[in-house]
Amino acid sequence: MKKLFILFAALFDVLLAFGQNTNELPKFSADELKSDLVFLKQQVFNVHANPFTELSQTQYQKLFDDIESRITDSLTAVDFYRLVKPVVSYLSDEHAQIGYNGKLIGTYFTSSVFLPITLTKRGKDYVVDKTLTDVAGIVKGNVITQINNEPVNALVDRNIAYTTGFRGQRLDKAMQQFGLWFGWSTSQPKVQYEVKTGSGKTIVVPGVDIKVWQKYLSAAPVTSTAKLPLISYSLYKDAGYINANSFSIHNNREMDSIRNVLKTVFQKINTDKPKYLFVDVSNNDGGNSEVGDAMIDYFSAKPYLNYQCNWRRSDEYLKLMQRWGIKDSVYAAKAAGTLIHFDAEQVFPSANNPLRYNGKVYIIVGNGTFSSAMMFATVIKDNKIAALAGQVPKNGHPSHFGEMYSVTLPNTKLPVRFGVKEWLRPAGKSVENFLRPDINIDLSAGSNPEKLYGLLIK
Repeated sequence: MKKLFILFAALFDVLLAFGQNTNELPKFSADELKSDLVFLKQQVFNVHANPFTELSQTQYQKLFDDIESRITDSLTAVDFYRLVKPVVSYLSDEHAQIGYNGKLIGTYFTSSVFLPITLTKRGKDYVVDKTLTDVAGIVKGNVITQINNEPVNALVDRNIAYTTGFRGQRLDKAMQQFGLWFGWSTSQPKVQYEVKTGSGKTIVVPGVDIKVWQKYLSAAPVTSTAKLPLISYSLYKDAGYINANSFSIHNNREMDSIRNVLKTVFQKINTDKPKYLFVDVSNNDGGNSEVGDAMIDYFSAKPYLNYQCNWRRSDEYLKLMQRWGIKDSVYAAKAAGTLIHFDAEQVFPSANNPLRYNGKVYIIVGNGTFSSAMMFATVIKDNKIAALAGQVPKNGHPSHFGEMYSVTLPNTKLPVRFGVKEWLRPAGKSVENFLRPDINIDLSAGSNPEKLYGLLIK
């Protein structure tokens, strides 16, 4: 389950492309588009774990009705994507995506229609945070009030409906990826834009092509460890450092391999006998939560509560499981639409792990902590197993949707993905849905054992 990342790679796969020659792309009739819209509503209402987290069913129905009213003629798959993208955004699902068939992109990747700016908020004002290219008259800190005579606050709100995740999470993306999503969400992409600043001056800003945004996003710190081993260990002074870069394993054979890696790591830790241990998941894109459970066994003998789960029963997901060769008699016996609830289970680490570390443990979290890595850190936080240090992750939340379901719309072939399980943190819904470290440290420039030692060991 990749993060922004999980998100950056997914972003490029599922969107992006505009051009002047839209007539070159195949179009779908209004009837075909409305049929796809009905199919999409059926998937969202019947299969998603909890589609009414942000919008009520009445509000969602109104959204679908509004989209249908705007389908008055044939459209390309790209134009239809632009209409239905908010349907997936309002799921408040960090893993959800809707994209389009790559064969229908045409020459859109060659068009320079994306604004090269990111925004941040200062009081009530939206100001330039970064410029991806040199733009005469636009610098960091400039107040932006309008773009092409549209108020910038309205454009940010529109962007929110095109990103994914919880609303606050989408707001952050709407600003930090402003020029990207502005280009995508507008129905009239251009190669230059009139940007009005707080001083009243209007500046013409040329658009950039998608490669400029690709380069910017791929340089973000959260993607920098993609080629590192999933789990590695090193010693700095009297502190051991485990870089848990990913929990991405796909089968029992890979899980056995990771268990052997953990055994080797903690054999080395037993030899080194460090006074402190840093377990760094600040840049971990998740994968399989079983890896986190296996790791906890090596530094805690304390019983702990795991996650609660709500699982939506649907005929669609049942058929998918059957195609995978998975048999679940309990799931199959439930009526379609039933929300199956699983209480948090108490986990008992092994009674006698000879390699268990008994010193001071710090779990390092940051903006790259996502999915099952988020679950690992949340279990530790809610059960007070070890101290968390770092920053509140922006790209993930303790309670979230998971267990991905994928389907393709029948006519436009747009791929859709979202979660059929709602994972609830051990502390439940009564606490805020953020992972707050016990010790706040700045990891904006990344983390390493020397830096962590200087910040935590005094």
